[in-house]
Formats: sequence, structure tokens, C-alpha cells
Amino acid sequence: MDTLYAIPNPIEAGNTIAWERTYSASDFPAADWTAKCHLKLIGSSAVTIITATESGETFTFTITAAVSAALTVGDYEWVEVVEKGEGASIERYEQYRGTTTVRRFLGTSGTVDSRSTVRVIFEAIEAVLQGRASQDQQSYSIAGRSLERTPIADLLKLRQFYASEVAREDKETAIANGNAPSGKIRIRFIEPT
Repeated sequence: MDTLYAIPNPIEAGNTIAWERTYSASDFPAADWTAKCHLKLIGSSAVTIITATESGETFTFTITAAVSAALTVGDYEWVEVVEKGEGASIERYEQYRGTTTVRRFLGTSGTVDSRSTVRVIFEAIEAVLQGRASQDQQSYSIAGRSLERTPIADLLKLRQFYASEVAREDKETAIANGNAPSGKIRIRFIEPT
């Protein structure tokens, strides 16, 4: 197994995920500091906290298979911190921050919708605009607004935004799979004057 040095993106729910970090030993000696990763589903108040184990000056974060299986599929923000003390005297310093996506393990029995949240929203908007939306799609909510009550002009703006997000996802997936992005790269040579 290859050693990871950052939280992966994406994470497959139901898998064990582990990565290592080494922070400045002079600033944060492992014997005195605790490292934690706070993982928060975007749009939710639920936070999963992963406490690292230390070995020498290396902190190892492990999300067990059971913990990852309990994560809701979707986009997450995460932050790694080091801390010592507790209560009013706690010292906490942010080390790294980012985002990741939790997707459903393909070995899960039953029907699995592996579409991203962005793609689900885009397809719901498309269906409403085309006038053939299912009841579920018609009642889909974005930021507390139901699609069936959204004016067409607003739906068209939302469609444009989500279409660009879907295109960005598709491009990232193509690059991750070793495919070059489509499109032309233009180079212009200018002679010095």
C-alpha cells in the first residue's frame, strides 16, 4: 500500500483511508501536540473528527471503514489542526485545509446513484425547463428554494452556473483518468521591439 501524505479526493465510503503528516518538530513536537482532522459535509452542521496517532514526529490519520461507511455521500470541507491543552487554555493552529468528495462504494448492494450533487441539481433544472420533470425533480430544493417555484429567468441562470460546474467536473475526471482536456491551446509569439 502506498503511503498518502494528504487526505485523498475522492473518498470511497466503506474504505479505510489513512494518510501521514509531519509538522515542524520544533514548533509542534508530537509528544506535546495532538493532530486532528475535522471533516464537515458542506451544507450540514455534522462534523466528523479524526484524531491522528503519533509515531516519532509523524502523525497518522486513519478513517476506518466503519467511519467512512457512515459518511453521507457529498462534498466535504476539511481542516487539519494541531492542538494542546483543553478548555480555556487550549492552543490550536490550523495546518492544512481543503475539500474532498465522499462517493458511495461501488460494492454496495442495490441501486447506487453515483452522480455528484452538482450533476443531480443540473439534471433537475434541465428536467424542469424541459417540462417533463418527475415529482421528485420538481420539488428539488436549492438553497431553500423549490425548483417548481423558481422563475424561468432564475432557472436559466442556475442552469448556466451548474452547466459550467458539470463541465469542470467532467474535465477533472478526464484529466484524472489520463485523458487530455479537449480544446485548443493557442500560443502567440511576439517579437521584441
